[in-house]
Amino acid sequence: MNGELPKLVLQELSQKGTRCKKPSEQIRGKLLNIRLIDDRLEEVNGRMVPCYWEDDLIIGKYHKSALNMSVERQTRYVYERQEWVAKYPTK
Repeated sequence: MNGELPKLVLQELSQKGTRCKKPSEQIRGKLLNIRLIDDRLEEVNGRMVPCYWEDDLIIGKYHKSALNMSVERQTRYVYERQEWVAKYPTK
């Protein structure tokens, strides 16, 4: 039995067959179904029609706070909202 336990531990901790995903395979942090700025309608681009809004979401350090900025395109009215994210302790 001498030396058998370390062999069993190493066998359990072995990561043979596992591999890291390539950066091109990772989907974390990507936005799906987004509309690019270049694909805007001409009436929105020219600020001819009111009631089109642009939104920006700024996430703070360690994801503890967030700032949501909305700007109306024609009048340039700014609506700003700050949100605090509560982290609950896990058991």
